[in-house]
Amino acid sequence: MHTGPIHTRPIHTRISACTLALLIAALSAMAPAMAPAQTARPYLDHEPSIATWLPAQPALGDINDTRDIATFFATRPLAVKDAPRRAVAQADDVLSAPTVAARFGDAAGGPLPTGAGSALMTVMTRVLADDGAMLAQLKHDVRDGGRVRPYVRFPDQPGCDYAVDDRDYHLRDTGSYPSGHATYGWMWGLVLSHLVPERADAIMQRAYDFGQSRLICGFHYPADLDAGRLAASALFAQLLTDRAFVKDIELARGQVRKALGFPEAK
Repeated sequence: MHTGPIHTRPIHTRISACTLALLIAALSAMAPAMAPAQTARPYLDHEPSIATWLPAQPALGDINDTRDIATFFATRPLAVKDAPRRAVAQADDVLSAPTVAARFGDAAGGPLPTGAGSALMTVMTRVLADDGAMLAQLKHDVRDGGRVRPYVRFPDQPGCDYAVDDRDYHLRDTGSYPSGHATYGWMWGLVLSHLVPERADAIMQRAYDFGQSRLICGFHYPADLDAGRLAASALFAQLLTDRAFVKDIELARGQVRKALGFPEAK
């Protein structure tokens, strides 16, 4: 993790227009596979106060920004057309619960339950809302000081297709720090490892690679990914103290283990 000054600005509870639009679009995209509409609510009334302890985004030209740029350029061979890692990264450019579930199936040991009545979809849909509320403390539009994404900053470098992201999520207008995809992917890793500890190593590798795909695509810098993973870890720890989350995740445990052919958890 990069080092830098601790961010001590007051917590911002107002989500920027672009950030809110992205969250609403992501939640709407998963509506067909959701349980009742209320599952789109966050679990927590108060998210982890990441603005008080997470490092501030690297400033333009500082040592951490320079390190991030060097890593971005070092990974460009992985992002050229027809590169296998680019294909994986492009496929990882998803955010709704059912589409992300498909990206974790192999690591978990088989297809994850995503149909009607899936407690896992309930959990991860609500967790996505928690992610958005938490990251709003630090994630700002570019016009408000948010970090310009690599593919916008270095448009001539290879990366993933971004036309849909720009059109639907205004990606070039939203700051890159912290990475929402890395946060959500890490949450998937933590949740699935909790449900199927027998597959934890493969699941967490997939969660890490899911975040790294954002670097390959040129959508995020390493510091964005690291910040998202740290934020996700804090969020998961707090969610484990929430009764509704614990109830839902226990139901998900039984469904997921049955779907994957694992014995009931003791």
